[in-house]
Amino acid sequence: MSNIGSYDFNIKQGETFRLILTLKNDDDTVIDLTGYDVAMQIRENYGKTLISDLTISNGGVDISQANLGIITLNISSDDTKFFNFEYAKHDIRFIAPNSITSYKIQGDVTLTRSVTI
Repeated sequence: MSNIGSYDFNIKQGETFRLILTLKNDDDTVIDLTGYDVAMQIRENYGKTLISDLTISNGGVDISQANLGIITLNISSDDTKFFNFEYAKHDIRFIAPNSITSYKIQGDVTLTRSVTI
């Protein structure tokens, strides 16, 4: 896991957000995430106001299929209905069992507003 990939996504205000990612090596083999700690933050911009903090402990990150390289990101509709941004930034932090920390995915987040929330 040496390259940082870019992944942009959209969140619909008031909807449950769920994103499933499979991490793979350059040779297309899955990265076994067993024993990793994974977290994602969404911020207005780099170093700016925190919008959402997803961790394993708060249920925002699920790595129950870690051996298959699968992580699932979850934000409840109760949380997304209060989102009030147009564009934001995200990155995903991985801490390996040997405590090596890396950031492997980053990108932009756009919010699609809802009339009925």
